This record gives sequence, structure tokens and C-alpha cells, in this order.
Amino acid sequence: MHKIVNAKPWRRTLAAVIDFLIAAFLGLGIFALTQTIFLKSPKGKQLESALIHLQVESGLYYEVDGTPTPYEEFNDYKRYEEIMTNYYLVFLPAQDDTIAYDMYWYNVHILGLNDDRNLYSQEDLGAIQLPSKTGSTFWRYATEGEEVLYDQIGVPVDSFYEDGVLTQQAKVTLRTFYCSGDDSIRSVYYNAIQNLFYQPFFLEYYNVYTAYSLPYPLMVAAPLAALLIFLMSPLIFKNGASIGKKIMHCCLVNREGFTIKRAQVVLRTLPQILVGAVLLFFLPLKWSVIIMSVLLFASYVLSIFELKKRSVHDFIAGTMVIDEEESVFFDSLADQEAAEKAYEERMIIADQIRQEGQEIIDREMREKAEIPDDKREKTPEDSSSDDN
Repeated sequence: MHKIVNAKPWRRTLAAVIDFLIAAFLGLGIFALTQTIFLKSPKGKQLESALIHLQVESGLYYEVDGTPTPYEEFNDYKRYEEIMTNYYLVFLPAQDDTIAYDMYWYNVHILGLNDDRNLYSQEDLGAIQLPSKTGSTFWRYATEGEEVLYDQIGVPVDSFYEDGVLTQQAKVTLRTFYCSGDDSIRSVYYNAIQNLFYQPFFLEYYNVYTAYSLPYPLMVAAPLAALLIFLMSPLIFKNGASIGKKIMHCCLVNREGFTIKRAQVVLRTLPQILVGAVLLFFLPLKWSVIIMSVLLFASYVLSIFELKKRSVHDFIAGTMVIDEEESVFFDSLADQEAAEKAYEERMIIADQIRQEGQEIIDREMREKAEIPDDKREKTPEDSSSDDN
């Protein structure tokens, strides 16, 4: 009677895919809800407000309906020049007392003019802007007579003027130098925005806010969805079947082929969820996904080639995945023996009934053979024969 048929690999695969898709959709819902809770919490709102304040105070953004918005509408390079000098020479030193930028620093690092005073190393001159280390083709130091005014902002090169007035093409070039309008081009304005996002005082808020919007909700959503689909559903359904296994008519038994215990369901699933949660907590998301994918793939390959089609978590919990429709199994060996004994007893009784029935038929046949034809009570069949 006891019959165990291992689930076919394609059934197990489809069951796993179904469970994964259900868990993914459930996880997305939990993630969205958790993210909203984090970001709308007092701490989340405080972080968002601090980031908006820093971006607007830097002068690189202006606020529109509570959203920091970059400037793109100025045609005059002088307006961007004011924004840049304010950011580098006023805002940054006010936020970080280790920063002591001045106009000479601005001329060298932003406008790309030569470091005539030899104040900066070659590494420092790797600069924030596209300029050359040998001098800018757009700017020169301001002068007064033959005196070079290093502490004043650089001015456009002489070739940009006609009759003492900047040409229209020069104005376009200088405007593009400060703000190209295309983030893919490393203009001064683009670099300043990038510079702000890498400042320690900005990252102090930004990293925590980013954690509130992605890692923290993910660390809640992924394990919770996994617990609901891969642990709770097998505990609810009969024989440790998850939703996917239930659909594909698969279930779990222990290594002897008997009904599994609830503790085995927990032992089969919980370690995987805990490992995934630990990886999400301690490693970057990319590496967590890669490591979990490798572990799951290795476990899947093992289930294909192992004699009883067991994966790693089956070995840990002492379980097997079987075809529920084709298998016959019991809660324990005692239940199996009792069922087999009851089956044997029923078969003996059935055999006795069959024998008694056969004896009755044989007796009736003998009695019929002993009665003479003229004294035998005619049956409807006999009457039909006489008529013929």
C-alpha cells in the first residue's frame, strides 16, 4: 500500500516559480506600504526637509512646491557665475570649516587658469571642471595695467570681444561652459550639483534618507513576504505544501516517506529566510541577490541529480517533495502497519464472502442438474425454447 513517487523536476520548478511570483507581488505591496511608513514618519520628514533646505540654501536649486529644482533658464553666463561663486566661496565654507576656498582657488579649479602661485599639487589640479592644467582657452586672469589680479574672478579671453563687447557666440560659449543644459556634458553647474551630493554634511542626511526609501523597507518586505508564502502557507496547507506546490499537486514527506511534522516545515524554510535577511542587512543589495541566486541555483541542481530529488533544505529538514496524486503515505509506521493489517483483514473477509458466494452458486448448479426435465419448473427461457 505504501507508495512514494518523487515529484517530477518540472512540477517542482513550476511550483517554485509560482511561489516566487506570488511572493514578489506580495513583497512589492509590503515594500510600498513600508516605504510610505518610513518616509512619512517624523524622522523621514525631518531628513527630507533637511535635504531640501541644503539644496535650496546652496543656491544651486530653487524650490517649486516643495521640490528642489535646478536652474536652466538663464542665458547670461554672469548669473551662473554668481551662483557658482556663492556655492564654492560662501556656502561650502559656511557648512564645513575645513573648506577655505577663495577667488584664486576658483580661478584655478573652476575656470582652469594656471596655478601661477604653485599652491596646489597635480592631484588637486585634477579639478572639478573640464579645463586644462596649462590654462583655459575661455578665461584669463583680470589685470590692472601690468598687475595680475589673482584675487579677482577671471575674465573672458580677449578673442571673445569685438570692439570691446562680447560677441553673441562668446556669450553662448561662456553660458555653455557654466551650464550646458545637458547633464551628460560636464559643465560647471553640473559638476557643482555632483559636488554637493558628495559633501559629507549632505551625505549625512542623504544616506539615511536613502536607507529609509530602499534598504530599510526592503529588509522588512522581502523576509515578511518570504515568511508568508514559503513558511506560513506550508504550515496552513496539508502536508507542508506551499501555494505553488498545492497548484502543482506536490507535497512533503519525511525521509521515510511519512507525514512531516510542523517543526520540519519550519526547519526546511526558516534558515533560508534568515540567511537572505542577514545578507540584505550586511551586504549591498546587488551582492545579496547574487549570493542568494547562486545558493538557490546550486540547491536546484542538486535536486535534479540527487537520487530522491532532494535539495539542500530537504537534507537539512529531512524531507522529500513527492507527487501527491500518485503517492500513498501515512502519518507513521504504526499507522501504515495498522492500515495494512486492516486492509488484509478486509481482503480476508472479502475472500470469504467470495468463496461463500461461489459455494452457493455451485450448490444451485448441482441441485438444478439433479432435477428431471419433466419435473423442472419451466423458466421464461424454457418456454421460449418450446415455442421455437
